[in-house]
Amino acid sequence: MNVAFDPWIPVVTLEGKPKLASLREVLTQGHLLADLSVRPHERVSLMRLFLCVAHAALDGPKDYDEWREVPARLPDAAAKYLQSGRIHLNCSIPPNRGCRSRISSREVRGRRLGSVSKLGFFMASGANTTLFDHEGMDNDGRHIPLAATILSMLAFQCFSPGGLISQVMWNGVQTSKSSKDGPCVSASMVHALVRRENLVLTIQANLPTHEDVAFAYGDRPIGRPVWENMPRSLNDDSAKRNATQSYVGRLVPLTRIIRLILMV
Repeated sequence: MNVAFDPWIPVVTLEGKPKLASLREVLTQGHLLADLSVRPHERVSLMRLFLCVAHAALDGPKDYDEWREVPARLPDAAAKYLQSGRIHLNCSIPPNRGCRSRISSREVRGRRLGSVSKLGFFMASGANTTLFDHEGMDNDGRHIPLAATILSMLAFQCFSPGGLISQVMWNGVQTSKSSKDGPCVSASMVHALVRRENLVLTIQANLPTHEDVAFAYGDRPIGRPVWENMPRSLNDDSAKRNATQSYVGRLVPLTRIIRLILMV
């Protein structure tokens, strides 16, 4: 599966039919899609992804005049940007296969693995039940589609709370065992999004111009998506500043390092 071109985003068409769409379809054919069909935290996370790609593809909009042209310019600009291969995630299994949460009871090289259900805030995992999910104790029988796992991973990066986490070695350097909140959690912020009659107009309505960003954040740089400037080590200060201090760099955050092992 490739997140740019394979379907994984739950949407509703103008005719009211639910389906999965690719990132490319949302950005190039959003005028045919009425809305997303997701939970509130997933909507926030997906919109941040759409805005991030739109900013990168348009290299703007820089002012109000460019903002007015977004519905006309975005489809071609997004198609070219995604085709460039700068944003991708490839998984070596077909998109209709899923991730079994039974990996929580499996071991690889002597290490017990966690369940992908832990990425979904609405899912029960182990003895932690939720109101609408009582399958946490039935890991062997649970089947979680790969598309749902990718959506949960995106939302987890945005909304993961801080605290103690597992430590890993990065290029021989021990990472910190204490983590900070994801950018959508701090100060219990309220998320407000404008919804229009189709997805391309919804994206435009929530897409600030560079002038708007400068007004709100002052001299902070606009930045680039984190996948264009991925930190290579704990000492990669330039990439770290882009990922943690710039507007576009924080839209799709690198809050946690997640290793996804697909058991098929």
